[in-house]
Amino acid sequence: MNSKIFVSIALILSIVTCAILGTVNASAFEQQEINLSAANSTQNYVTPYDTRYIYYENETTSAKNDSISTANIYITEPSVVGSNKRYCERLLRGSISTTDTVDYYQIYVEQNKTYKIKLFGQLSTATVNLDLYLYDADGSQLRRSIISQANASEHILYTHRGTSGNVYIKVQYVSGWSGTNEYTYRLLVNEVVEESYLVQSFFPSQINADYFYNLGRNYPDKITGLIVLTVGYAAKDYTNNTYGVLDYTNRFVPLGELRTAIVRFAEGFTSNPSHTQFVQIAISIVNMPAVISDNSLERSPTIDSLSATQRLNLHGANYANMIKSANDDIVALSSSRVNAVYAAYDSEVDWNTYDNTYAWISGYGSVSGRRNIYVNADCPIAANGAETLTSKGWNYLRLRNVCCNPAFGAYPLPQVATRQAARNWLDFFNWLEKKQSESSGSSTLYTYNALVGLMNNNQYNTTGNFFCLNQIIDYIRNTAYTNQAYNYTNLRNKYGTSLPSSWFTKSTWCMSGTDYQLPAVFSSNTSG
Repeated sequence: MNSKIFVSIALILSIVTCAILGTVNASAFEQQEINLSAANSTQNYVTPYDTRYIYYENETTSAKNDSISTANIYITEPSVVGSNKRYCERLLRGSISTTDTVDYYQIYVEQNKTYKIKLFGQLSTATVNLDLYLYDADGSQLRRSIISQANASEHILYTHRGTSGNVYIKVQYVSGWSGTNEYTYRLLVNEVVEESYLVQSFFPSQINADYFYNLGRNYPDKITGLIVLTVGYAAKDYTNNTYGVLDYTNRFVPLGELRTAIVRFAEGFTSNPSHTQFVQIAISIVNMPAVISDNSLERSPTIDSLSATQRLNLHGANYANMIKSANDDIVALSSSRVNAVYAAYDSEVDWNTYDNTYAWISGYGSVSGRRNIYVNADCPIAANGAETLTSKGWNYLRLRNVCCNPAFGAYPLPQVATRQAARNWLDFFNWLEKKQSESSGSSTLYTYNALVGLMNNNQYNTTGNFFCLNQIIDYIRNTAYTNQAYNYTNLRNKYGTSLPSSWFTKSTWCMSGTDYQLPAVFSSNTSG
């Protein structure tokens, strides 16, 4: 994601069960887009969570959300008083018990649009069975997901064929809980704009074979596209002279162990009969130095007689060989639903110097037969500073050398959480095209691999100018590109009147924070 979204959260969540890597503009995320004006003060709205872009069930009114008539209104459209139209996926936390066995939520659906509804329990050792239903306004059942196994993640995929309007989600307690204590669940609803746009990527909370198998088996959607799993920091075990990854529990994981976990993810994904499509996975690390100094690649040369850039270069080469081997292992699996493994590199200009970042990517690119690498980078550099070095030694040309260098098989997966970020990236690609044009196309210095998709955190917030993925894609295609103020002359000359669809084929968005993580105990699921 955008570098202003991920650092501070990472430092917090690396201590708990997952991390999201970047700095966060907390005030932006705390500005919730629920209209609670006086005109709507009597409505049974869900309530915003204090610190994260999460919503809570509201049972504080006399009319609790135990029926269709008293259902919580899920998400409101900020610009329309009384509306509950959603823009993108949001997370809602609710609770249920043996004395409060049913919860209802109202959502707005549009004609001929498809929606994904997902229900899973809070991280817990509890054994609980919940069911998921969808009804129309008359109480007629539209869909259900009723997996009998405890701790199953329930899923509904629903296409609304009637007139646009409200439908109702019901969460039903079935069994496995006792007493009056409440059991917390999580409910996600999102509109399917284009399948590839809504592929979910994760920050796995740990790296081990069993966890990755369960993560793969219980991946929440019947999807096709690119899954990015950002696993941690480049690291080294100096005692054993072994390269690896420092995960978000601060455990050093040798690259061989990571390879095993990757293969187990593919085995788990394939084992679930509800996964009928093929996916690709990209295993990402970050260019930030490891948070445990003993494992950092940027230690003093006295520890192993190597400089930081030498270690980073060697780590990149070793990582390339690991990804190549993992891909070979997965291709050899019988009927694997994961048909390709790639590397990814979360390269942030604020996290590390250009020299260190380039040392790693050039090591990766030096390996014969290495897999392509998707660089999920940010671009905070304004066009008017394209050729000026930042404090860490970055400019447009150096960003090109890392994120889209054909010599390394590097393809950009730009982080675009805001319109400004999208404009920065278009300015960047336009600059490359302009430089290539000025050199009459003869120089390889400015050649680049075109982007394969976009990465987004799928949050919507007008105050902080955050936009979800489908809005960013629409903006790039239909607004920014045709905006004469930005004058994308060279891109227009290359692509004509519109950007190619290949620029958006592997778009994805990150599930950020512990509440978005899948439960520790999984099971397969079906919908009916």
